[in-house]
Amino acid sequence: MKITHLNGGCEIIESNNVKILTDPWLVDGEYYGSWYMYPPLPNFNFTSLNDIDYIYISHIHPDHMSKLTLDKLNKNIPILIHKFSTNFLKLNLEKLGFNVIELESNTRTHLKNNLYINILPSGYCDPSLCSKSFGCGKLETNFASTIIDTLCVIDDGEYTLLNVNDCPYSISKFALDNVLQKYKKIDFLLTGYTGASAYPQCFSNYSDSEKLIKSQEQKQYYYDSGLNFINHCKPKYFMLHAGTFILGGDLAKLEPYKAINDIKQTLDSYNKVQNSSKGILLNSYSTFDLATQTQTSPYTHYTPQEKQEYINNTLIKKSPIFESDPEPELLDLINLCNISYKRFESKRTELNLYNNTKIYIQLPDSCFAEISFNGGGIKFSYEINKQSNYLLLSISFKLLKRILLGPQHAHWNNAEIGSFITYYRSPVIY
Repeated sequence: MKITHLNGGCEIIESNNVKILTDPWLVDGEYYGSWYMYPPLPNFNFTSLNDIDYIYISHIHPDHMSKLTLDKLNKNIPILIHKFSTNFLKLNLEKLGFNVIELESNTRTHLKNNLYINILPSGYCDPSLCSKSFGCGKLETNFASTIIDTLCVIDDGEYTLLNVNDCPYSISKFALDNVLQKYKKIDFLLTGYTGASAYPQCFSNYSDSEKLIKSQEQKQYYYDSGLNFINHCKPKYFMLHAGTFILGGDLAKLEPYKAINDIKQTLDSYNKVQNSSKGILLNSYSTFDLATQTQTSPYTHYTPQEKQEYINNTLIKKSPIFESDPEPELLDLINLCNISYKRFESKRTELNLYNNTKIYIQLPDSCFAEISFNGGGIKFSYEINKQSNYLLLSISFKLLKRILLGPQHAHWNNAEIGSFITYYRSPVIY
């Protein structure tokens, strides 16, 4: 079995003349033009992927299900996904022209030539964890289907590879126990080591110096999560992947405050603090062969100066995809807020969620949309009630309009991961 690294969480897993491409993100500008690959991968030759047999997509986030990338791939390649309770991921992929194969949870599925894949949702499935995860509890009878992240096991009868993607360790432990019970040993683990949160760089509660402190705290949380995966699974080898992106355009100024661990420093630390597994890194296009236990070329890391030069010379010139949209009027956004609130309230009621915190969204002309989280409706005002708990969201009005038009245009979650939303929360609790 061979693993070839391309970018982020995108790998080619090859065994018995079968190739699986995982989470392809190979085109810059995902998350509405905010995310850029680093190190860059210019002029990627997409015809080199025509011999791929299957594509595995773990979840719908654009650095894993990149529409910009999938548009350039051969539509005859079948895509493998978990069978979720909703078909949103499946429909999005089918709209791009792909044949999508949904696989049942925790089912070892034969592909061909004695190569198997097994896809599990990260929360599969311990009832003691359900109440801690959004969308669970009374609403769902099949908890496993509510989680958007999945992990997968690929095996050929001799070697077993586990890819945990973006799964949070805290709710993945039960899934890992299932995997280890079924497969006994993991030869190669692909694991995350960092995150992609808007915290703390997008929170205006903090000064720049406070953001740096909060960033270090968050980095430690991500570091511990990756180490927990390694210690839990005890693979023979592990590789860190994903998390290698830079914010472009005006957002590049947030880079110093992002809670993103350095991949090389993290790997070196993991190799020091545990001795049950050996960690490796691969540059783009490099391959590790489990049979020979060798990689095609040694890993070389970029310098901070090289990264900053790329930001200064290239990325600060980038613009978000909504930049050319017409500037929306206040009345237009008010009308869209009223329509969106009906959907919001319907979902809030369905999930039986209540909270006294008010949500404020900044609108043009110093106006705010004030949203109740306990059934009190939506209203519009020119001041914030600072005597109550509240969360203030500020975002480009152009992107806000796209979001309010519905998820086929833009999504709150993707705008947040893209660092386009500035938050102010009172009280300051994370």
